[in-house]
Amino acid sequence: MATLSTLSACGKEKMPENSDIELDGKKYQLTFYDDFEGEELDKSKWDHCPEYERSDYGGKWQDDMAVLDGKGNLLIKVDTRNGVPVSGAVRTRSKRERDLFAQAQGYFEIKCKLQSATGCWGAFWLMCNGVSSVGNKATDGAEIDIFESYDVNGGNINHAIHYDGYGEYHQSVGCTTTNKNLYDGNYHTFALLWNDDGYYFYTDGEMVNKIDKSQANFPGSSTVPSYLKITAEFGSWGGYISKATLPDALVVDYVKVYKEVK
Repeated sequence: MATLSTLSACGKEKMPENSDIELDGKKYQLTFYDDFEGEELDKSKWDHCPEYERSDYGGKWQDDMAVLDGKGNLLIKVDTRNGVPVSGAVRTRSKRERDLFAQAQGYFEIKCKLQSATGCWGAFWLMCNGVSSVGNKATDGAEIDIFESYDVNGGNINHAIHYDGYGEYHQSVGCTTTNKNLYDGNYHTFALLWNDDGYYFYTDGEMVNKIDKSQANFPGSSTVPSYLKITAEFGSWGGYISKATLPDALVVDYVKVYKEVK
């Protein structure tokens, strides 16, 4: 298994903003970094996602459910209000549909504590306008789900590529990583190495899954710059809502993105 030479997943530490990393003998340079220090979201990097209704439980993204805690964390909160599930969501794209940060290929990493409540899931994923293009599989744009923490009780994490829109032509390829320790309430890292050969998924610095050209169902590697999203939502995929464990949150220490130095 390939491992990242400089990554540490233990504790909560401030990472150097200008540090390069090496992966499989290749050098990667930092292009995006946020450690969520301060009291307010850095609007030069992030905006709240539009307040869409989500999934089959009728939940909704709300701006005030994604906040900084003043201790170096972004909280993507989940709760219910007047019987309606609500959760947080941010992205590196403004509500006016202008990219604040987008990149095609590279190494994308988040360090966070997963939620413990059932009925919801946190996610770190990439999105682009090209996801709705039909006919060239994922090469002209895809939704790339770096992780979705949908299964607290089973210890499962989902990784997936969605392409050809979300209507009748929608297609997806996914894989699952099972590790109950990821839901232990401690910080863990989740990352994606995205290159011409495919998509390689990492937890705590170790490659644990892949969707690449060695597989018959490989949809191709996207070439479209994609923006980042950190979200939480409710739905039956995550199980029956356990109100006894709400409120809850996906707790994010940092997000880093690197580009290969060629």
